[in-house]
Amino acid sequence: MTERPSMGRRVARVVRWIFVDDLATKLLALLVALGLFVAVRNEVVKVVEIPVQYVPDPTRVVRSALPEHVEAVLRGPWGTLARLESERLPPLRVRLSDLAEGPLVLDPRGLVLPAGVRVERLRHRRVDVRFEPVAEVPIPIEARIVGVPAAGYRVVGARASPDEWFVRGPVSELEGIEHLWTEPVDVSGARHDLIAEVGLAPPPADVEFLSSRPGGVPVVRVSVRIAPSAIRRTVRIPNFDGRGELEVTVVGPPRAFEAVDDLEALLVVEPSADGDGHPRVRVTDEAPPEVRRALRVDAVRVLSGKPRADTSSRPTARDAGADGG
Repeated sequence: MTERPSMGRRVARVVRWIFVDDLATKLLALLVALGLFVAVRNEVVKVVEIPVQYVPDPTRVVRSALPEHVEAVLRGPWGTLARLESERLPPLRVRLSDLAEGPLVLDPRGLVLPAGVRVERLRHRRVDVRFEPVAEVPIPIEARIVGVPAAGYRVVGARASPDEWFVRGPVSELEGIEHLWTEPVDVSGARHDLIAEVGLAPPPADVEFLSSRPGGVPVVRVSVRIAPSAIRRTVRIPNFDGRGELEVTVVGPPRAFEAVDDLEALLVVEPSADGDGHPRVRVTDEAPPEVRRALRVDAVRVLSGKPRADTSSRPTARDAGADGG
């Protein structure tokens, strides 16, 4: 009858099989398992929000609202990714010239990441990218005049130098710009011509000035002409044929009238060139040049009846004050 091994022997055999038999192979397997455990434990996944920086395309502008931030799904060592909590990653640089129209696809290779960290994917809202061509064109400049000159004076004209400026922007935006405005030029109380150097008012958001320092505003010189307001004076003078009178309205600046002692004496009456009987009135060539250039015959009306005996140059009841014209 065969003797059965005792319980102690059986336990000894099991222990020997576990710890002694094929010990080298088992140690190697243990080391491999430990290595895999450490490797898997040391690599983690983390989602980080990263800003996006778009590099402009010189030939076109994007007309879609692109995302300002994206979520990057990163994989890498636990310690490295943990430090990203307090470290700010550089923005994702995207060249607009590399984008195609249609669904937005961002290239994760534009990210600068710490060693050992890689991007699994980028997450952002869906965007349908649309572009529009840009152009560079000159736009006329208009001076913006504010305020009112002194009493008896008016703004005759205003001119900017240069009178146009080149801008760059989407074609659709440029088509809607008739002129560029300057910043306001105040003429309040002015009695003489003004010269001011002012900047140009900002153009629409997608349009930029050319030939200007980065972030700067072009400066132009605005010349404003201030002149006395014109007034009207109506006088009566004999007709050229001595029959009846003419009522003549003369327009000019106050200073021109102040230089004249006898307005009627400066008016010359002639028959019309076509002989229709209607007289023509002009300022005589014998008047001082500055008066002759400033005064203008505005209206002539033929009055019936005999000529008046008194044709003094005192203003009649129809004399008018400043009319702003």
